[in-house]
Amino acid sequence: MENSRKKDHTTRFLIYSFIGLSFFCVIIFSILGIYMSRKSKQAVYEIGKIYMSGMNEQMSRHFESVIKLRFDQVTGIVSVVSTDDHAKEKLYEELTYRAQVRNFDYLALCSAGGDFETLYGDPIHPLNPQPFIEALLQGEHRVAVGVDSAGNEVVLFGVAAAYPMQNGDRSIGLIAAVPLEYITDILALGHL
Repeated sequence: MENSRKKDHTTRFLIYSFIGLSFFCVIIFSILGIYMSRKSKQAVYEIGKIYMSGMNEQMSRHFESVIKLRFDQVTGIVSVVSTDDHAKEKLYEELTYRAQVRNFDYLALCSAGGDFETLYGDPIHPLNPQPFIEALLQGEHRVAVGVDSAGNEVVLFGVAAAYPMQNGDRSIGLIAAVPLEYITDILALGHL
């Protein structure tokens, strides 16, 4: 009988020990699961932050390179087309041709008074003309947002250029433009 009691006592001890150990393991693994879940969320947040920072930097560089390329193209037009006064119509045809080859949708000359003489495309003008005109007067390149005659937003690229205008004045700048959608399409993630 004593032997049977010892077995019952040992069996109960083992059962209670197993239950206690199981309960202890459940608590430990639950705490560990909660801890790991928090760490995973934190890691995902940090990775997302690093990724977005990198994407922002990449988008900025891409935007700068697109703008620089477009300025180089407008500067290229000015560098190859002479400012000869003798044949205005031929000069305007050459400027228009060079702009079309470079996929600009608009081309205009700008006077010191801020008047735009359209050579190609719909008439355009900047939304905030004063800083744009001042930059051209100082011989600087300037990019600005403007609108065409239909009210569509365009991106203007202005460089200093002294071409003869129809009214007899000389321009202070050559303005080439593309639709705003062109820039947004180029900067879309699919084009990176």
